[in-house]
Amino acid sequence: PGGQPFIDEAGEFDGKKHLIETLKTGEGKKIQLGILSTDIGRPGKEITGPQIAAEDMRKLIREVRISRPEINTNKNKVKNIIHACYGHIFNGHRSNAEVYRYNFWLWQMEQMRKANFVRIDDPKKTVDLSRLRGFSAESNDKKFSPLIITPNLNIELSSYSETFLQLMDIPDISEFAVEFTDIAGELYIAEGYAEETVVNNMILQLLLMNGYALPEDITRGTIIEKVNRETIAAARFAAQEVFRKHVEKTGEGESSKKAGK
Repeated sequence: PGGQPFIDEAGEFDGKKHLIETLKTGEGKKIQLGILSTDIGRPGKEITGPQIAAEDMRKLIREVRISRPEINTNKNKVKNIIHACYGHIFNGHRSNAEVYRYNFWLWQMEQMRKANFVRIDDPKKTVDLSRLRGFSAESNDKKFSPLIITPNLNIELSSYSETFLQLMDIPDISEFAVEFTDIAGELYIAEGYAEETVVNNMILQLLLMNGYALPEDITRGTIIEKVNRETIAAARFAAQEVFRKHVEKTGEGESSKKAGK
């Protein structure tokens, strides 16, 4: 229990028996086990030990990917969803590996929230995770909603535009925002995320659509070196207006505010 091999836990034998049965049936057959050893605790091996262990882990991951072709199948599935939702950004010749990677991780996390968790010592008993902070179960019918904004860009846009209302008083900024609003009908509005994340995701779309940023900038994780504060303020004003109208029309505002991502 907890990685401690020197505890004789009550019911430990039955727990191990259920674990073995799980690994022999259904999806459990796809779980691949490996032995990882390290010399981290040995004097003089503090640096080389972790390096060797990490290389062994990479080897195991590569073996798993070869033996499980559905990993690439699911990656392509997520990629197709991204292009379907953001065709106005990623047209025929444009793409971004960081967006693909991050959304595949989000997709995997969503699949976990759709799973049915049971006790390993008694598979007939379901584990109630409703009180676990930051965790919310998802219906199997929920469709995955991708993002093009990454965590670093999300933080950057929030901090860089927190005083955007003050900038809206600058001459011509309002007209600038109207220009963004005119093309806002093409925006994809993500679902199941915090309102701030959804709005920032729309801001990034507007900047990309107008050429203020390029898909390559998403990989760099920063855009403030290319886009000034006034432009981001105008984009945020337009994005919030579109989001407000979307909430009024669909009534999804509360669920977005409560979402934990």
